Amino acid sequence: MFKKAVLGTVLAIVAGGACAGSFDVNELKTLKVHSYISDKGSNSHILEGDKKLVLLDFSSDPVSAKELSDYIAKLDKPVSKVIVSHVHPDGPHHAAVPASAAYAPIYTFIDTKAQLEKAGLHKNTTINPIAVGKLTVAGVEVDITKGAQGTVKLSSVEEGLLWSHHSMYIGFHMPDISGKYVQMLNEYRKADYQLYIGGHGLAAGADAPDIFEKYQKDCAKAIASSKTAEEAKEKIVAKYANWHGGFMLDMILPYAYKGK
Repeated sequence: MFKKAVLGTVLAIVAGGACAGSFDVNELKTLKVHSYISDKGSNSHILEGDKKLVLLDFSSDPVSAKELSDYIAKLDKPVSKVIVSHVHPDGPHHAAVPASAAYAPIYTFIDTKAQLEKAGLHKNTTINPIAVGKLTVAGVEVDITKGAQGTVKLSSVEEGLLWSHHSMYIGFHMPDISGKYVQMLNEYRKADYQLYIGGHGLAAGADAPDIFEKYQKDCAKAIASSKTAEEAKEKIVAKYANWHGGFMLDMILPYAYKGK
């Protein structure tokens, strides 16, 4: 059901030089999922069906958008939908549009639709409200639900796919001070997802909940054994040297020491 193939040279071929990210391609039961793992900002994902493509999130910078656009063009199939998970009002998160997807209709929750319309970046297409429920993407019916912080969450138990934001990243720092994200892990395990994709970090397999749970336990140990956020960060980074997003530790860890 799940076959992973990392295309390590794709961007060098497509972009012809320095790259802002890399592609990871995974085949599910029906869909082929192309994940653009950005080194500069947020990830984007392409769901490929027999005849059409669906893009999950725009890029967050022009270089990534160009690389993503060139890659989409190589697939030689039309982009039938773009699903935008959320936007950040204080920055360009998911605001850089790949040229090869500029005319595809956008689907997102009503609040995000209003934000996109206010930004005025999508004059070449329509922005459509999406509802919680069933949606057909690239010929496959998926479930649309509200994820963490009101983001669009897309899942398919049949395909073994979960796309979510702000709840579980692999290879990207996000200590769960509240414990609410760790509580979701049993739900994920029960669904038996085979591929986890999100806005940051790596495309991950069925062992993602176990990796995330261990990471959170190590973060909790680092926090408990440290007097300051800076000390805790040093311990976490030392143990997870290959993980990105150190700035998230600077943002989140101080909350663990408030009132101490």
